[in-house]
Amino acid sequence: MNFDRKYKIQSIVSQDFSRPNITNVFFDKEKKRCVATNGVAMAIIEVSDCDRDVGGQIQPEAFTEAAKKTSKHLPPALDAAKDTVTFPDGCSAPRAHEAQPYPIYERVLPTFDPKDANVVRISFDAALLAKMAKALGASQDFVTLAVDLTNLSTAPMLVMVSKGQEAFGVLMPANTADSMDKKARDALSARVLVTK
Repeated sequence: MNFDRKYKIQSIVSQDFSRPNITNVFFDKEKKRCVATNGVAMAIIEVSDCDRDVGGQIQPEAFTEAAKKTSKHLPPALDAAKDTVTFPDGCSAPRAHEAQPYPIYERVLPTFDPKDANVVRISFDAALLAKMAKALGASQDFVTLAVDLTNLSTAPMLVMVSKGQEAFGVLMPANTADSMDKKARDALSARVLVTK
C-alpha cells in the first residue's frame, strides 16, 4: 500500500496496552483506508495500490519505517501480507498480532452532511491553536473554546484552559467577505475560519 507522506496516522494510536486492539493501525482493505484511534480521537486516511495487501491490524512502527525506507520523492509504501510487513528495501517484520478484533469504527463516524445548512464548521490553524495552548500552559491539557453562536462570523472566540486558571486567549475569526480578493484573504493573520 502507498500513503501520503504528510500523514502520520501512527501518532494517534492508543498507548493503553490494556486495550491492545487500538494500539495498532487498522487497514480496511474494502474501503482502502487506514484507521487509528486512541479511544477519544480517530484519524482515517486513504491508501492506494493496496490490492495485494491483507486487511487487519498493522503495528504503528511499520508506518514510520515505511516513510524512512521510501525515497523522499515517492509516497511511503509497505506490503501488508498475512503475517509480515515488508518495506521497499526488502526488509520485513512480523505483522501485529491481533489479540482482539479492531472496534467497528464506522459506528462512530458522523452521519451528517458537513455542507448542511444546520452544521457549523470551524477551521483552525492547528499550529496556531497549539501555540495558544502552550501560551496558556495547557500543552498537555484540554482547552475550551467559547463561541457566540449569535455572531459566528465576526465574534472573537474565547480560549480557556480547564484547570480553573485565570489565563485565557482570544482567537479572531478570519474575514471571509466576498468583497475581498483571494490574495487579501490569504494574507490575513487570523487563522480561524467559521462558516455556517
